[in-house]
Amino acid sequence: MSETTVVYGDAVLDVIFSLYGPLKHAAKLLGRAAGTTPRTAENWLRKANCPQMRHVFAIAESNDEFAAEIMRLLGEVRCSGQSSSKGAGAASAIPTASSRKSGSG
Repeated sequence: MSETTVVYGDAVLDVIFSLYGPLKHAAKLLGRAAGTTPRTAENWLRKANCPQMRHVFAIAESNDEFAAEIMRLLGEVRCSGQSSSKGAGAASAIPTASSRKSGSG
């Protein structure tokens, strides 16, 4: 795992903790949102493990505030140019909403 991956994994865990940590029954609520067990969610809240992408997507689908924070993190990655060379070509081939409107892409 690269250093960048660890940094963004920590950022995702920070978002999870800030949104769910203060809640009563946080592990149950987070587990339900992610489609996993409360025990797994508890490990995320303790920052012992990072969620898999399918869990991140499930949480984002059920929690708009979480989705907004993840999108903000993605914006930071794009602005800093830290995307991998492997993924950069594929990502640039995908038309964005603005390129579809303007007719380019």
